Amino acid sequence: MHEPLDAFLLPRREFRDPRTGRLVWQVTDGDFECVAPYMDKPAWSRDDRFLFFMCNRSGAWQPYRLELSTGRAQQLARVRNALFRSIVYSPALDEVFVEDAGSYLAIRPETLAARRAVDFRRLFGDGPGHKGAAAVLSGDGRLCLFSHKTADGHPALALAPTDGSNDLRLVPLPRADIAPGHELFCPADNNLVSFHGYPDRQNTPQETPDHRTAQWRMELDTGRMSPLVLMPPGFRATHCLWGPSGRRFYFHKKTVPQWVPTAIGSVDRNGGDRRIYHETAAHRLGHCAPSPDERWIVSDSQDRPENILLLLSTERPETHLLCWPNASIKQISMAARRPDLPPHTDTDTHPGYSRTGRYVHYTSDCSGRSHVYVVPVGDITGVEKGVTGT
Repeated sequence: MHEPLDAFLLPRREFRDPRTGRLVWQVTDGDFECVAPYMDKPAWSRDDRFLFFMCNRSGAWQPYRLELSTGRAQQLARVRNALFRSIVYSPALDEVFVEDAGSYLAIRPETLAARRAVDFRRLFGDGPGHKGAAAVLSGDGRLCLFSHKTADGHPALALAPTDGSNDLRLVPLPRADIAPGHELFCPADNNLVSFHGYPDRQNTPQETPDHRTAQWRMELDTGRMSPLVLMPPGFRATHCLWGPSGRRFYFHKKTVPQWVPTAIGSVDRNGGDRRIYHETAAHRLGHCAPSPDERWIVSDSQDRPENILLLLSTERPETHLLCWPNASIKQISMAARRPDLPPHTDTDTHPGYSRTGRYVHYTSDCSGRSHVYVVPVGDITGVEKGVTGT
């Protein structure tokens, strides 16, 4: 007989940020850690009813759903060798994908019905998965993507359908001197992918543009590869991601080597029409996520010991300082952090947007443990306020 899946109640703690006055909800808490998905991975159900996260309450990282209106947390499945970034939601399929011993499970959040969507144990074994990352899914949820190599060691992208057929396909890169990382599908085109090129040579101004390119675009059917994001000498682009429409690709522009001034911008899907939305020398902006309509962007900063969560418009010069998450940002010796906890779960906030645009979420270990927080933003952005149980 199978042991029942964990379920528990997480009473929401509501408070006003002491410096901005904005309402913040701490939606997870306890003598364990909870981490929301990476900022380029959907974390909310279609109707914002559920927020998905990983939790080590049982002693191992497991996937959960949190019902925002009630605070009820429900384990989605029992998995092995997952890590704190091992979860992503597919809005197209209405399934949560989570790593499980060298494979991806796909779970219906309402019914908890689970299926084995992709099995890549023959490539990586059944230990902790590929970079400990969540599945990189196409916009329609039918494909997943990860970096790999051919039998002779040539850099390649591996494609696998999520229907359980395990018909893996390797697509070699046209260049042997560039290895892909942080690979993503364009949400609007399963044939178009982006990736970061390694080795990263952006900090070397005298390098040629093809070696300084931050993000590449590649057409899978032809293998055609071309620059997507390239910064001028003296700058680098990091923490890039597609907007939900697939029309634009967003990035952080950072000054080398001092980081600031830093800016948030985007290019179109061909690498043109570069736009800068916000630039600052006051904060080391680090990770961002656009709203569903791409009219707004939420960004954290990687300042230490205090850091911000910022909301900015992509249509006009308008910014709103939401709150101060004050995550430890890799300060392993953070005084508040319990000494028996591992030195790093997710010490950056990695903010994200809800599917309706009513909320942004982030992870912070300001209490001494990583937990998930939500900030209602519909009053700023004009999104109609939803029913949330308050």
